Parts: sequence; C-alpha cells; structure tokens
Amino acid sequence: MKIGVQMYSLREYIKTEGVKKALENIAECGADCIEPICDDYGVGYEEVARIMRENGLKAYSMHIDYNTVADKDKLARLRDAFGLKIAVIPWMDKEKFFDNEKRKELFGNALENANALGMVLAYHNHNFEFEKAGVFEALPREIRGLKLQPDIFWLKAAGIEPLDFVRANRDNIALIHIKEFGENADAPAPIVGSGATGAGEVLRYMKSKGCEWAVLEYEKPCCDDIIYLKKSIDYMREAVK
Repeated sequence: MKIGVQMYSLREYIKTEGVKKALENIAECGADCIEPICDDYGVGYEEVARIMRENGLKAYSMHIDYNTVADKDKLARLRDAFGLKIAVIPWMDKEKFFDNEKRKELFGNALENANALGMVLAYHNHNFEFEKAGVFEALPREIRGLKLQPDIFWLKAAGIEPLDFVRANRDNIALIHIKEFGENADAPAPIVGSGATGAGEVLRYMKSKGCEWAVLEYEKPCCDDIIYLKKSIDYMREAVK
C-alpha cells in the first residue's frame, strides 16, 4: 500500500517555507506520493509536479473543486501535469448535495468528464453528508461509476465507526483519507494511531481488500508539521507491513 500526504495539510507551512521545501520534507518523511489540491503556489502546476517527481514522489489522486472537474480542458491539464488516475471532489455545497436532482446532475456531469479522460471520479466526505442517513453511501449506486473517498476523521465526527463503514462500503471506495481524531472535532490531531479512529485496523483492512493508496491528512497537528508527518507516516507504514 502506497502512503500519501494531502497537500492541504501543509498549507500554513508552505506559506512560510514554500512548496519546494514542503515536498522535500514529505519525501524525507517516507511518503510515496502526494494528493495535490487546486493551488499552484504561484509557480504553476507543471512546476509543482516537476518538484514532486524530482523528490521521487507521485500523485495518483487530486482534490479538484467541482468547477474545475466540470471544465474538461482544465481537468486534462491537471491529469497530464501530475499523471493523475483519480479526481476527487473534496466538498459540495450542502444544499446542492441534498437536492436529489441537482446532486445527480452535478456528479453526472463531472463523472462524464473524468471518464472521458480515463480517470476515476470520487467524492470526499465531511460530516454534514450524514445528516440524512444513507445519502453518502448510496452515491455509487445512484451515479454509476462514482466512487467514495471516506475520511475517517469526519466519519468519527458524524458518530460512525470508520472500520464499520469501510467494511460495509469497500467495493465503492477508491482510496481512503487517514485523518486522526482527538478528544473532539476541534481538538489538536494526535499522531495517527494514537487517536480514536482505529486507523491501524482501517489500514490493515483496506490493504487486505486490495486498496492501493492511503492518504494522510491533518488540520491541527499536535506538534510540528514535519514531526507529525514523520511519526504518522511511520505508524501507517508499520500498520500495513
């Protein structure tokens, strides 16, 4: 199983240290890949991808906002720059998400573009998607070909046990976000494996079912960014040995 890092995690670090140093540190901490976001950090997506490869990293998936996925030319540019296999819509407006017709229209259009470019389309959850039971899980049945990217932090925040969720929905999962949960949703994130998500069990289960990638994400690390990355990646690596 390849271990990746969601670039949103390092947004504050990049503001002061730059994207080049961030990618160098991600590689030094033992990651195999990154999950970029729609931010070229002022240097251009092609340059970000060049630095990524220079450091021995790859990108299989990327968080891409709906408007960009809906623009086939823009999506193709990102695919070609990073060598992407999966486009992940990271968020959808709550009102649109729970509007049955609008949801089908938006995901349907995005899926058509992704598939035309040889890409898988997935949707990443927060916790609001579970305010109406069953809607998130039903997306792949509702829109044939759409996959899920469950985020175990947000599953926990919604009162759902991550391992139970991935077991029940494995066939519809493209890849998973490993984001640790502390005392509550607003608390600093513990090192992966020392929180409440059951991350190790989730990783082992997903590996046993053939999942190729797991992506580390955090928002409020309990320590310095690089220390957090190193310790969390080490734990994830050990969990899937």
